[in-house]
Amino acid sequence: MAYIVTHGTVPAAIDTGRGPGFTLEQALAHACQMLLEGRPNVAVQDGNGRSISGADLVACCKSEKTLTADLRAV
Repeated sequence: MAYIVTHGTVPAAIDTGRGPGFTLEQALAHACQMLLEGRPNVAVQDGNGRSISGADLVACCKSEKTLTADLRAV
């Protein structure tokens, strides 16, 4: 499955990576970099309507939690 990373205000900027989208690992790395840069409202989304953002995404970036393929932080 391909993932996209969004950030900013409405309308959000959408980053798809090269080709049809990021892998899960690429999407997480890109989202973490954006958070480090101070970008607002960073989120990772999949094609099934699921997304992760906020404290759960930050915890995944800090390796406090693991991001699953269905965008859950465990």
